Amino acid sequence: MSAILAADIGATNSRFALFYAKAEARGAVSLTLKREIWLPGKEYASFPQILRVLLDPRAVEGQRPFLRPGEADSAILALAGPIAGDSCRLSNLPWLIRAQDVRDLLGIASISLINDFAAQGYACLIPEINDPAVIQEGAPSPDHPAAVIGAGTGLGKALLLPPRPPAGHGARGLTPCVALRTAPPPAPRGAGALPPCGGPPAARPPERLPAASAPADGDTRLLPAPLLARAAGSRILPSEGGHAEFPFLGGEEEDFAAFVRRETGCPRLINDLIVSGPGLGHLHAFLTGVRLPDAEASENALRRPEVLNWFARFYARACRNFVLETLALRGLFITGGMALRLPVLSHPAFLPEFWHSAAHRNILEQIPIRHLQDPRSGLRGAALCGVLREKPEGNAGDLLEGASPPQTPPAGA
Repeated sequence: MSAILAADIGATNSRFALFYAKAEARGAVSLTLKREIWLPGKEYASFPQILRVLLDPRAVEGQRPFLRPGEADSAILALAGPIAGDSCRLSNLPWLIRAQDVRDLLGIASISLINDFAAQGYACLIPEINDPAVIQEGAPSPDHPAAVIGAGTGLGKALLLPPRPPAGHGARGLTPCVALRTAPPPAPRGAGALPPCGGPPAARPPERLPAASAPADGDTRLLPAPLLARAAGSRILPSEGGHAEFPFLGGEEEDFAAFVRRETGCPRLINDLIVSGPGLGHLHAFLTGVRLPDAEASENALRRPEVLNWFARFYARACRNFVLETLALRGLFITGGMALRLPVLSHPAFLPEFWHSAAHRNILEQIPIRHLQDPRSGLRGAALCGVLREKPEGNAGDLLEGASPPQTPPAGA
């Protein structure tokens, strides 16, 4: 049995879960969620500080730590930002996350850093246990990519590429669960400074210790051998498409864009500022004249039809553009907190906007659209990545070949 610490680290919440992976009969693997904890990231000054909370004797119901040093065999950290080697600077939170800090503080030798939407991509590979809702039935084309998109504090994107061809048939594909390597991003501009274009301020230490939830034993999902084989052969391409500019159409939308520019001081309006929780806050302020915190604006949007209409239209536009840019004929998976909190995907404005294309409406009407409704999808996707990297005992080993090796400390370290 292998213990996997999965983490889904975004700008709003830092979610951690401990999973046990166990080899079962006929090549299957059972994945059991033993316990989890969700912590508000903005209340913490740094990622090491939040790691220390996991070890605090009061972390779970004030009585015991969430994790003990060395308890997990491996860690898979899904991070909302581009991965640069063994570190990541989050896009919308002033944290530098390093594998070495996890190794030092939690006593875990095998650590993998992946993009948060790579983890969502892995969750999309297991629809049999995620039970996604059908938004549009469609007709998938298995030889094409599938798009993954989700609005929360920002807008995340990833692409599921078709399985790699057999050896000797075409170019070698991306290795499953491989880190996206980019040039290191610039260092933050100082404590308390705002990231570019109106991002969140630097975090502050917490005043209290949040409680952890501890699900009862039995939250177990069986991963059959064919599913694992399919996942091991899949390729996931992360994206920073949330930082691409959002397109506005018509006079009213241009007025809204001008409003957001004045509010944020950002001359170029990216997806993160529009198709997101902050974007909904801007819409609410523009359409109602009342500025509310983002969470309250989401709640109030249910009582303001014009706000929900605009947001559904913007969300659909972002989805349509991503599908057309990537020719994602295999399907579109939608995840993220905004679609969980608001009925944007079932809104009457969503599908007509998604279909809106002078040349390719017939293609868009045939795209399968699925909504991942499990708020733990990122954690489950990270755990699946861990299963593919870590070889559980027993007869599942043949399914794990080809996964890129996790980062481990050099000999003698």
